[in-house]
Amino acid sequence: MQQVITLKGGSLNSTSLHIDGDKKFVRKLISTSADREYGYVRWYSQLKKLQRFNALVPGCVPQVYDAGITEDGAYFDIEYIDAKDIKTLFKENALTRYQTERMHKSLWFTFDRLHSHKYAPNVSSLKLYFQEEVLQKLNDAKLLAELKIKLNNFLNCLMK
Repeated sequence: MQQVITLKGGSLNSTSLHIDGDKKFVRKLISTSADREYGYVRWYSQLKKLQRFNALVPGCVPQVYDAGITEDGAYFDIEYIDAKDIKTLFKENALTRYQTERMHKSLWFTFDRLHSHKYAPNVSSLKLYFQEEVLQKLNDAKLLAELKIKLNNFLNCLMK
């Protein structure tokens, strides 16, 4: 049986840790209609940044496992990393000089790799992209009376 633990998340999304035996992942859910410009757009930007950084510097940010849509919103699942954050480690003085120097070198190595321009496609979020960046825009445009008939015809053709 899967255990779900609610985590602190943004005010417009929900973030939860899902535990199923040894498998753990974090799910971020967002409404695609409520406060769309502030909530969904920021959430989608987070997803794209994670995907981009995973392509540029693998292993330096949580891996994106899945992304998709629900009845009333969208979600993405990312790797759960069970570790203390860096400021806690420094505050507790838990790092040796060697570890600090190694982290420093690793950080600069990662910055150098970020300037690479190789992008790996992530096909798992194509349906989400199509729903939110194509169909949603067309549905918004249907609210304008002069476009409603033309867009209805176009959408009917798309869905065939």
